[in-house]
Amino acid sequence: MHTSREMPKLGVTYFNGGVLSGQQVIPAAWVAKSAVPFGDNTGIKVPGADGGRKGYDYSWWAWTPRHNGEDLDTYYAGGWGG
Repeated sequence: MHTSREMPKLGVTYFNGGVLSGQQVIPAAWVAKSAVPFGDNTGIKVPGADGGRKGYDYSWWAWTPRHNGEDLDTYYAGGWGG
């Protein structure tokens, strides 16, 4: 069982291309692939999904908000139903 305190390690590991504490623990190719949303799946209707404008890829929600006129590709884990 993973705790909420352990979840930032997963995010940092993905941010660092699959490397944790200097060791490749997630294949870099998987990290790159998991940042690409599945085609035509932005209509997923779940609570908090921002009206279906967000897509789901390999284990992550994908969203591109704008900040100061710049698109920011973001990925996050969002639990639903447990």
